[in-house]
Amino acid sequence: MRNGLILNVTALVLCFILISSPIVCHGEKPIRSNILQSFGGRTLYVGGNGPENYSKIQDAIDNATNDDTIFVYHYSSPYYENILINKSITLLGENKTTTAIDAQGAGGNAVSITKGGVTFSGFSVLNWAGNTSSNGIFIYADNCSIIGNILSCTHIWYGYEALRLYRSKNNSIMNNIITHADHGILMEHSSRNIISKNLIMDCWGFAIQLRFSNDNNIFENIIVNNSYGIDVGDSMNNKINSNEISHNTYGITISYSLKNIIMKNNFRKNFDYDAYNVFSFQPFWRNTWNDNYWNRARLLPKVIFGYLEYHKDRFIIIPWMNVDWHPAQKPYIISILN
Repeated sequence: MRNGLILNVTALVLCFILISSPIVCHGEKPIRSNILQSFGGRTLYVGGNGPENYSKIQDAIDNATNDDTIFVYHYSSPYYENILINKSITLLGENKTTTAIDAQGAGGNAVSITKGGVTFSGFSVLNWAGNTSSNGIFIYADNCSIIGNILSCTHIWYGYEALRLYRSKNNSIMNNIITHADHGILMEHSSRNIISKNLIMDCWGFAIQLRFSNDNNIFENIIVNNSYGIDVGDSMNNKINSNEISHNTYGITISYSLKNIIMKNNFRKNFDYDAYNVFSFQPFWRNTWNDNYWNRARLLPKVIFGYLEYHKDRFIIIPWMNVDWHPAQKPYIISILN
């Protein structure tokens, strides 16, 4: 059963890469007319063989203004750079599997976004490792879209967070492949973000982690073969629904977090536990668990074990639990393919 599921996930990964990769046009005119004409502002080009093409992505960013589009050809890939996007621009790679930004383990973030309204799509972001402050993509901005990218490190440079949002809101993180990182997606003090249709696998730590982050929507992600699937700490009012959370060491852990909704997820073959819940001294502001699939069909409600911590006069730990009152009888079909 386990081998069959791993084979199915592998096939899904290959389909995701093939189907969601953009169609590559080799002539400049078709690319410019078909892909870029819908965007406002000027269009700047990097790595092509036409006149006035930039050789570095950062040079094009430095010469762009708000609402411009930068199109990056794959001819000159990989681009050995750490880039800073500090303008409201659209940065498009020609093909996410062949247009690479490679930080070569130099430290720092491979891609830093510090201005709102950025769209970043169509790239492989590689090898951002160097120290614990290095991230594949670091976002300190609002209303950005990170769509259709690959974030991965080699075993030589095993990166820290693949994608980190810090004090950021209303961002969309969609249709990305994240693999071979210490952690996949980290949200800190960030709210109203969408994390959807991403494949996150082979991370040493957390696939998705929330810290002091509220009102986020995490849905239709494939989360497999990580140490932790989803970890929610000190966060409220998040919706976690319709995700495949399988073959991780731990499925989902929720601690000191209230009023979150966890529903219609598949929890399958997570090795140590599928779900665990740690409560603060406010146990009756519970999280809501409903309609999740828990490895097999269940006639009775599914108990989510955990404990209650009480800190007022002295530290006390009391066994506690939540309940999924209506567990699903069969697994959901969760597809990340468009």
